[in-house]
Amino acid sequence: MPTLDWHRPGEFEPQPEDARAVESLSEIKCGFQLNPRGFVFGVRGGHRLSDAHVDDLLTLPFLMSLVLFRFSHHESLFSDGGFKRLCQHPRFRAYMDQNNPRITDDVTRHLVAFPHVRWVIVPFCNLTDAAIPRLAETNHLFSLSLIGNQISDESVPHMRRMTELRRLFLRDTEVTEAGFDQLKGSLLKCHTLKWG
Repeated sequence: MPTLDWHRPGEFEPQPEDARAVESLSEIKCGFQLNPRGFVFGVRGGHRLSDAHVDDLLTLPFLMSLVLFRFSHHESLFSDGGFKRLCQHPRFRAYMDQNNPRITDDVTRHLVAFPHVRWVIVPFCNLTDAAIPRLAETNHLFSLSLIGNQISDESVPHMRRMTELRRLFLRDTEVTEAGFDQLKGSLLKCHTLKWG
């Protein structure tokens, strides 16, 4: 079982296949999660991780997740283009990025092309109702957080088609109680549905 602990640079000896990427990502103070064999499967970074670092991320053979944190809408160097390239990694499954205005409706185009990405957590980014019809086409997501994005009841009919969702978070959006009730009645596999 992989450990969920985050390791700082210098706290572990990277596997030879990971060494170059770990060294490069350590320069911008990334954290790392390791699988039982000691390979990096998760990377955590901040506002300094850029689209250019995707080259390093793609060399990590067991990479499954990227978590980016910003405490405010800090100028991000990571964009939809970086996300698209990262989705090309065959093991990549989970993406979390908050307070990033450069994550826009275009991110949904990439999700359609890469169905192995199952967890998309993008609170307080720059998604709108225009993104949701395309996102609903995929119907492969397990977890989706749109907290603080520009989403309204206009998106509810499309989200109702996302029947594979297990977790959906819509806090701080314009979705009304009536829209939320429609989602509850449609997303029968969704055991976590948060709104309000």
